[in-house]
Amino acid sequence: MSQYIHIFVRSDKDEFVPIHCSNRGSVIYDTFSVYAPYEKIAPVTADILDKVDKDIRCRLKEYQDGIDKYEKKIELVSRMAGTSADERLEHINDYMDTIKECREDMEQLERASQYVTFLRDILDEKECDVSYYDGRDIPVLYMGIECGTQVSLKDIKE
Repeated sequence: MSQYIHIFVRSDKDEFVPIHCSNRGSVIYDTFSVYAPYEKIAPVTADILDKVDKDIRCRLKEYQDGIDKYEKKIELVSRMAGTSADERLEHINDYMDTIKECREDMEQLERASQYVTFLRDILDEKECDVSYYDGRDIPVLYMGIECGTQVSLKDIKE
């Protein structure tokens, strides 16, 4: 049974509109779950988005460093003496498969980074138009794990 993280926008009428749901196997779940309460909801702050963005960028760099390492290994293996062409091709194919997997993971991280930018834009828009909330300074984004899609003010973690 998989767990889900839900992200909501809080309306000016204190209703919570679901805007995203991701399962445990997703990058969004992986990066946001550290900050999300279980069976409750909590605000998504600019600070959280900065930390998530930093985590994603670090992971992207790690993947790129790994790809660079495997590309150097491919170059070395292709020039290796004393091994058959089949052995070299087997190693090269293994390294190419690993590079392909890394690039696929990087694509998921890039999409997650774009989603963080989208959420940041929502926060920035809220900060520009406080009148939307009748001048109340309230968080506009919330998240929670296994909180369901029908949440209310009583579900906010204190």
